[in-house]
Amino acid sequence: MSNLRVEHRHGLSTEEARERVRALGEYFQNKHGIHVQWSGEESLTLQGKYAMFSFTAKGTLIPGAIAIEAPDPGMLLRSKAREYLENKLKRYLDAATPLGALPRR
Repeated sequence: MSNLRVEHRHGLSTEEARERVRALGEYFQNKHGIHVQWSGEESLTLQGKYAMFSFTAKGTLIPGAIAIEAPDPGMLLRSKAREYLENKLKRYLDAATPLGALPRR
């Protein structure tokens, strides 16, 4: 099975990006039951089920970007999964949106 890779560039410091990705993780946990576990300061694992698709995804924070790699959900869900992830990353890593204004539920 191939992987779906989404990379989002941002202009935040690594610390600010990490806090925003943690906020996104809280949102995923509260809204979708997706468990997020951090390994160190730059690596995370997302595990759960979304749209009837169980998955384990890996995320890596690098200076100026985050990359998420997950199993490809297949032709029918691929574009929807990519669009969903890209939109969430764009929203949560937007410097114009205060961290406190990002939903956790």
